[in-house]
Formats: sequence, structure tokens, C-alpha cells
Amino acid sequence: MSEPTDCAREVDGDGDGGGDGDGGACLDVDGARIPFRPGETVAVALLRAGIVALRSSPAAGMPRGAFCFMGACQECVAMVDGELRQTCLTPAAPAMTVTLTDRP
Repeated sequence: MSEPTDCAREVDGDGDGGGDGDGGACLDVDGARIPFRPGETVAVALLRAGIVALRSSPAAGMPRGAFCFMGACQECVAMVDGELRQTCLTPAAPAMTVTLTDRP
């Protein structure tokens, strides 16, 4: 996982540090700054940053992450600003704190 140092820069996901005019902001994910675009959910921002495992399954300890992206499966649950939330339904916001617990 890369850690961007300047989330005020525009982010377009191609890794060159440039942008596409969408602007940029960051989430705090387990201490790392993860950029997101306006209108993205937390799950989409994490996926774009290469973070696919958000938690472990309780029984087998297997990795779990966003699957349906519409709130039906609840596989994307994480602590967001101190509350357990479905990241696929949670709009990303500047300075939001996300804690991914029990990851494999």
C-alpha cells in the first residue's frame, strides 16, 4: 500500500501524481493517508488504494472486503469515526478515520 504524502493534490489513480480535475482529499486509514475523490464511498477509496481485505471472517479468519457495493452483504464493515459502518454505503469525507480491525 502506498502512502500519499500530499492529499491536497489532484488524484486520478494512474500513479503519476497528476490529476483529472477532481481535486483530492484524504481518509486516515490505520494511520495511513488514503486519497479519495469527491462522491466516492470509503470502500471505493480503499479499493483504489489497493486495500481489498477490510476484515477477517470470524470463523475461518479468511480475508473479507467489499463484495456487493450496495449494502446487502455487509462484508465491508469497518470502524468509521468510531462507529461500525458499511464502507460501501459511507461517503468518504476529509479527515475521516477508518480502522480496519482483525485483518488477515
